[in-house]
Amino acid sequence: AVVSTQSGHYGRGFNCSSCRRVIDVRETFNQNGAQIICGNCNVSVNLPKCLICRQPVQGQRLIYMNQSFHFSCKKCARCGVPFQEGQANDIKILQNGDFLHKTC
Repeated sequence: AVVSTQSGHYGRGFNCSSCRRVIDVRETFNQNGAQIICGNCNVSVNLPKCLICRQPVQGQRLIYMNQSFHFSCKKCARCGVPFQEGQANDIKILQNGDFLHKTC
């Protein structure tokens, strides 16, 4: 549930359960049980994680077998060059899960 503290109900604020930053009383945050997460962490906590680097994937991503990848983390199995955003139509996926540039 997204909650706003503009009413001052929480006094001077409290700490984000993820980054430990003090959340200002005017900020919007997410509360899940006893965990309170600031708006910045809420975005990164709820984004899919790249299977290779484990970082949140914002914007375009490659998806294979319900797994997400940054384009730059996934490399062509043949030439070794990382893929780039906007190349989704130029990628071929083999039955073994390897990604290839269609030109390789």
